[in-house]
Amino acid sequence: MAINKVLSAALFCVFVSLCLCGDTHAQANADAVVAADGSGNYRTIQDAINAVPQTTSENNRWTIFVKAGTYHEVVYVQREKRFLSLVGEDPLRTVISYNLNANMPGPDGKPIGTFRTPTVQIDADDFTAENITFENSAGPVGQALAIRVDGDRAVFRNSRFLGWQDTILLNRGRQYFEDSLITGHVDFIFGAATAFFERCRIHSWRNGYITAASTPVDERYGFVFSRTQITGEPGVKTYLGRPWRDYANVVFLNTQMSDVVQAAGWNNWNQPEREKTSHYSEFGSTGPGAKSNERVVWSKTISAAEAAAIQVPAVLGGVDHWDPRRVPVHASAIKVSNAPLPSAPGIAAQVSPQVILLWPEGVPGAKPNAGEERNVDARISNVQVPTLTYFPAPPAISVGAAVIVCPGGGYARLAFDKEGTDIAKRLNAIGVSAFVLKYRLVEFGHPAPLQDILRAIRTVRSRAADFVLKPDRIGVIGFSAGGHVASTAATLFDTPEGRTGSQIDGISARPDFAALIYPVITMRDPFVHTGSRDNLLGKNPPATLVDSLSTELHVTKNTPPVFLVHTEEDATVPVENSILFYQALRKAGVPSELHLYAKGPHGFALADGLGPTSEWPKRLEEWMRSRGLLEK
Repeated sequence: MAINKVLSAALFCVFVSLCLCGDTHAQANADAVVAADGSGNYRTIQDAINAVPQTTSENNRWTIFVKAGTYHEVVYVQREKRFLSLVGEDPLRTVISYNLNANMPGPDGKPIGTFRTPTVQIDADDFTAENITFENSAGPVGQALAIRVDGDRAVFRNSRFLGWQDTILLNRGRQYFEDSLITGHVDFIFGAATAFFERCRIHSWRNGYITAASTPVDERYGFVFSRTQITGEPGVKTYLGRPWRDYANVVFLNTQMSDVVQAAGWNNWNQPEREKTSHYSEFGSTGPGAKSNERVVWSKTISAAEAAAIQVPAVLGGVDHWDPRRVPVHASAIKVSNAPLPSAPGIAAQVSPQVILLWPEGVPGAKPNAGEERNVDARISNVQVPTLTYFPAPPAISVGAAVIVCPGGGYARLAFDKEGTDIAKRLNAIGVSAFVLKYRLVEFGHPAPLQDILRAIRTVRSRAADFVLKPDRIGVIGFSAGGHVASTAATLFDTPEGRTGSQIDGISARPDFAALIYPVITMRDPFVHTGSRDNLLGKNPPATLVDSLSTELHVTKNTPPVFLVHTEEDATVPVENSILFYQALRKAGVPSELHLYAKGPHGFALADGLGPTSEWPKRLEEWMRSRGLLEK
């Protein structure tokens, strides 16, 4: 198998080199040539677009040939630049890439939002792109568009669209995609336009949703996928779509679906009323993911006659009888459908994060014969060597703030990715550096986790200059039992139990702010999470020990500002934990903000599909911004 893969890759490379000469015809007939090395008329795509005359027409299109290369630029096709064809030398080596994401601050200091993130934005009607890769390289950091289309009658052939969340926004008009690759993981084909996808491949990087249509009520069609292929990374599960607005309309015709497709097929976005207005249907689906008998009852399997009527002219024709297949083709010998799958954008270039030992002089109370640390599905247990894993904010957007992230797991294990590294990357997207704490657990019990979090704060603060941080902007965030760890830092930062006699003990361990997400707070009945208490304090701990670690009892005027999130549906850690802490904060006059949501199970972290609950990261960002923590 490995040999076959190597041979296939080698043969593909030979095929590419032999066929490049076929693109010389397209270059010779172009009105302008873009080449990053200066061998064309323009060095940037935007310069070439700016020079397009306003005398173009259906029979007098303007063609820009783009030589192979990676063009790191934001491209805007103005509304007056109609009948423009952008033709790449080949779809794999002709790449337009940029890395804007919705959480990045704009000139006004506020997040730029989803709609200002596209690498390429097309406002002009009658635009065509062929043999090009459109990429948003921000990575899995939230909404980050590769393209946004607001023009009518747009055509995309033999191209690649690489992103994660919201890869393609089809905002209005009609679009036609042919023989192309589209990648992402959440709502990566979305919008209100009418679009037809012919012989395309859709690939999911992680669990999520392919489409998020917002079809207007008076439109007969939204997104139509014909003879497409749906694939994904190993173990990934994705829904075919969820309704961004009430009348979402999506059809899959004769689609080959791998086991990446969820058996239910469709998701209601936590909006049951949209089940009555959404139009989700399939015909002729094949493969392990084509489980028509297990689809949600509010989707539909259409008849052969109904499917036969859903053709390009019927879907896209409109009053002007537009047929995208009449638009001139600039064929490339390099076919996206035959090419190897690219690496996920924003991932391959990342380097391994720095790991920092918390106790270089030796772990307090070390257990020499405790066995090896265990890591099963990114859940770490039997921690013997506490560490900080450093995720620096990108220098261009860094605000000099840092957060120490405390994953949860009931003091038995750590959900190191779900409530650790994933959170760190989300913080990086708003310019905040992050340090994921791997702290000691049940094998040590109290006071080991307290020692670890206080040492972590002292370590980061003592090295603030090395990390280019402001020492008065170092906070903590914790989830579940990790929330208890973070709350001990916010209340017990000056306790003697957090000192071991090291010189670094002279550094303040008080965090400058704290965020507690569905946290364990109290060790007292009746609202205690028993598993966390047993693992931290042992069975039947004395009342004095219980009270000493019930952090709602230790809030003072010196406790830093706190942001809290919890849901009423939490059946693991009662919501009263957050309420008790919030009441103590109010009594002490500590600035705080409590967000109580109705829906959401314990441990939701960054999960989508929970309505307002899924928006808590935005609320946290707003809170941090309001406190001046995100100012440069």
